[in-house]
Amino acid sequence: MSFRFNVTVELTRAQPPAEIEAKVEGMPLGIVGRLTATALTSLSEVGEETHIDYTVDSNLTGKLGSLGQPVLRSKAKEMERQFAARLQAAFDRTGAEATP
Repeated sequence: MSFRFNVTVELTRAQPPAEIEAKVEGMPLGIVGRLTATALTSLSEVGEETHIDYTVDSNLTGKLGSLGQPVLRSKAKEMERQFAARLQAAFDRTGAEATP
């Protein structure tokens, strides 16, 4: 199952370098419903590491909500794992290049 959306993303708060918050609103193409979400990303230093914490509060309404909410949650978890793996790989490559 896949959905396409026309979305707008609004940066609602930024406190560099520690925090960024965004609001997402979208209308799906071809089905009645609406997507709204708030995403918050926080960065913190722990020793020599940077920890990334994020939360996404999303809501699907209308027919899309009744059909797509479980799919959205599953896809979000999959994307979270992919993001973390790719970010780790990028840092591993950067660290390997910097090592003499």
